[in-house]
Amino acid sequence: MSADADTPRGGRVLSKDRMEGFSDGVFGFAITLLVVDIALHPPGSPFLQSTQRKFLPAVIGYVIAILIGLLLPVAAAALYAGLAVYLVVPFREAARVLIRRHSSRHEPAPSSDG
Repeated sequence: MSADADTPRGGRVLSKDRMEGFSDGVFGFAITLLVVDIALHPPGSPFLQSTQRKFLPAVIGYVIAILIGLLLPVAAAALYAGLAVYLVVPFREAARVLIRRHSSRHEPAPSSDG
């Protein structure tokens, strides 16, 4: 018999990869058995309506959380744009005041060609 890489001299031990594959198979089989046991209720049944009413707040919460997660970058961009406006406008007004002061000092003398 040839020596297998997964079989050390002392006894048969599975490698990590083979153990992960085995456990994945066991969980997959167990989940399959659980899913086969799920009963489908007809639309409009009292059980289905009570379940929907019970889980509706959680679903609404998830939808709101997803919307906030999607809109948060947009809101952050708007916040930064507003901040940029608050930073730029005072400098723009200060530049206008300086230009007016500078231009009023160096006005050309009125010509007497009249």
